[in-house]
Amino acid sequence: PMQAVSRISSPMYFPAAPYALADSVVCATLVDWAYDQCTQWINQDYPSRTNFIWQLPSQDYTFSAPLFWSYTWWNDETYDEPFGFVAQNANQDVYLVFRGTVTDADDAQDAMMIQTPYPFVANGGNVHLGFFQIYQALQSQLYAAIAAAGPSKRFFFTGHSLGSALSTLAVPDVLANTSVK
Repeated sequence: PMQAVSRISSPMYFPAAPYALADSVVCATLVDWAYDQCTQWINQDYPSRTNFIWQLPSQDYTFSAPLFWSYTWWNDETYDEPFGFVAQNANQDVYLVFRGTVTDADDAQDAMMIQTPYPFVANGGNVHLGFFQIYQALQSQLYAAIAAAGPSKRFFFTGHSLGSALSTLAVPDVLANTSVK
């Protein structure tokens, strides 16, 4: 007969300070709000950026305009799709927030795995073409939103799935090419 083996899980590991679980919870909440932003856009029947009405999720933050990516289908039909925002709280913490894959257009970008040079910093290496194309389209909007937020005590980059890839592409660019340090 087989003996029962004790399967005790290891305790959950959290990094040492300055990591704070509360910061992670805030970032996760903001990413959830970015998904909600996209859901609102879908529920409004995919309006253009000028016709989209975003019902803000909280009065505790100041939000930028939605960061829009424009996608052109094979038949030359183009539409604008919201990918996130910049938010600032009363403590002057600023967050660059991206959602993950939701639409068929996002799926198409996810599948563009060819590598392309990352030109925004010296020796940036090569990155995933599909993620890069979305990030490049959002770049000037996020620069403007970061500048409008003003100085921050802390700056957070956050996203889920495809949004994490966009956050990863944003870190070296934002640190090298904006006032965020």
